[in-house]
Amino acid sequence: DFTFYPKSLPGASLNPPYKNVSCRGYYLKDFFKDKDMNKIHLSLLIEMYDFFKDKNDFFNSYFDRLAGTSELREQIIAGKSEEEIRKSWQEDIDRYKKIRKKYLLYPDFE
Repeated sequence: DFTFYPKSLPGASLNPPYKNVSCRGYYLKDFFKDKDMNKIHLSLLIEMYDFFKDKNDFFNSYFDRLAGTSELREQIIAGKSEEEIRKSWQEDIDRYKKIRKKYLLYPDFE
């Protein structure tokens, strides 16, 4: 359990949402301590979404751009697990790996 107070930061945010209000969050340094840093940890994002009261305000318009499509957002909203989401990527990953083999200059790491 982690508590913090959002404050104004010149050059970042002068009026952050919930400014000077006690907020709960995650101490990410501890969360990632025993995690594989070579992959995206969806469990934290899914848990935050599940905890968030006003679901309509959780995702902003920029999320889909960062994710590449609306699919990840839609899967989280639909209640898919991290495992289900990862499985949905596998076909595209396999197709990409097949294409990239033609262009590798060095032996593949797999």
